Amino acid sequence: MGGSGLERKVAPFGFRPHWSPDGTQILFDTEFVPLYPDHRFYVTGLDGASPREVLGDFFSKHGISPEVAVWQPDGEQFTVWGAGPEEVTVNCSCLPDSWKIPFAGGSEQRLEIGPAIRQALGRVAADGSAEFSIGSSNFAWAPSGNAVYYDQTLRGARNIWRMSIDPPNFQATAVERMTAGPGPDAGAAVSPDGKRLAFTSQSEQIRSLLFNFDANTGRISGAGQVITSPGMTSFEENLSRDGKKLAFISVRAGKWEMREKSLVDGRETPVIYDDDRRFYPHWSSDGTRLAYTRINSRSGQSQIMQWSEQNRAEQPLASFPGKDPLVFDWSSDGRSLLVSLREIASKREEVWTLPVADSAGSESGPRKTIASSDYDIWQPQFSPDQRWILFEASRSVSTGAESTLYVMLASGGPWVRITDGKQWDDKPRWSPDGKTIYFLSRRGGFFNVWGTRFDSDGGKPNGKPFQVSRFEHPTQMIPQHIEPVSLTLTRDRLVVTVAQVSGNIWVLDNVDR
Repeated sequence: MGGSGLERKVAPFGFRPHWSPDGTQILFDTEFVPLYPDHRFYVTGLDGASPREVLGDFFSKHGISPEVAVWQPDGEQFTVWGAGPEEVTVNCSCLPDSWKIPFAGGSEQRLEIGPAIRQALGRVAADGSAEFSIGSSNFAWAPSGNAVYYDQTLRGARNIWRMSIDPPNFQATAVERMTAGPGPDAGAAVSPDGKRLAFTSQSEQIRSLLFNFDANTGRISGAGQVITSPGMTSFEENLSRDGKKLAFISVRAGKWEMREKSLVDGRETPVIYDDDRRFYPHWSSDGTRLAYTRINSRSGQSQIMQWSEQNRAEQPLASFPGKDPLVFDWSSDGRSLLVSLREIASKREEVWTLPVADSAGSESGPRKTIASSDYDIWQPQFSPDQRWILFEASRSVSTGAESTLYVMLASGGPWVRITDGKQWDDKPRWSPDGKTIYFLSRRGGFFNVWGTRFDSDGGKPNGKPFQVSRFEHPTQMIPQHIEPVSLTLTRDRLVVTVAQVSGNIWVLDNVDR
């Protein structure tokens, strides 16, 4: 059954391969995580020819943002599962948008979902209790073409569902929940005779892990200590600069909260009690204020907020309708924030400097600081001396997603490349002395903490990147779904989001009945 020397490379890039039903071709995705709405798909054979991109014209024509594509059971068509332009615009619908597209060209057909089924799916979509999971959605056809199996969240549990299909009309006729455990369940695979369904039932904990750390040498010590409460998912962590407290986002039983953890006495409490969602909390340099994004549970309005430790109350700083604002850093004097905003026309993420309204000398308005027509700009960070801004520039390219770290003068000027762009590099952070840049990188297959020295006077990296952490197994790993993951550090402490994952394979019999 195989062995050394029998493997062969059929494509120099790609993820999530799917065999064609006749076993002669492979359909694959270029992205390892859903970072961009414009996934790209390729088909390759076994004859050594270069992979050929497929479905791109279809996505452009219909404004589809695909999540996954697979072969139809007949092997002559693809099925695409994703979101149409209306779902992307409102960013709140979980209703499946599915199409079948002939491989050799021809008329495509959209899955017809009747009012009763759409209403049932809408109740699932409106449940609002989805937990942060390191998995991604997938679906699989029954060989007969009369049903599709997929994973979906309801009341905090991610399970396998079946949608029955009338093949001649490509019409959904019923929807049924197939598994009922706590989940997450994923990876549905149907037996060739269509009678059995195999799936993965995972157990995963996503927690905040604290290490003793020497920011000058780049060394961590010990196995790390989980510092957030059991039974909750925690992410988007941010340490105060004195290392005495941690702000983070938690999800437990579908309830999202922004919480504060004392690293002195261990006390942990919600920052605010209500039904609104808050994202990306960041402490001011003196540790007395938090800035973050709040989404109002009633209006859906997104605002940048400020919370005061003194009176434990929040106030709005700014609203940017339709621009999805996120906070990434404070200036050292507490008078301004670095935020990302989505430019509506180009749909690119830009960095803006936002004055804090109640700070002295902050009468001026927001100012565009870093922008590009080719890249999305994320994760801006002021250097400790406020001279430089460190940031991540990412984009979708023909062979997948690309992310590179840069610095530029805070006063403006050319970008200086810090990493080579050949791996996915993310979450850049300065050491407190400004002489080292730490970041998460997927080089080596697993995300780990890496570092590179920086010459502040010359404005350029000094030497090759070096590895800091050794997360190399699913029992303890930095989640591949990197967006909500955080890296935060002080002179002697480092906190990173870590997942502990285990799983079992289960089989359901007689699923064709």
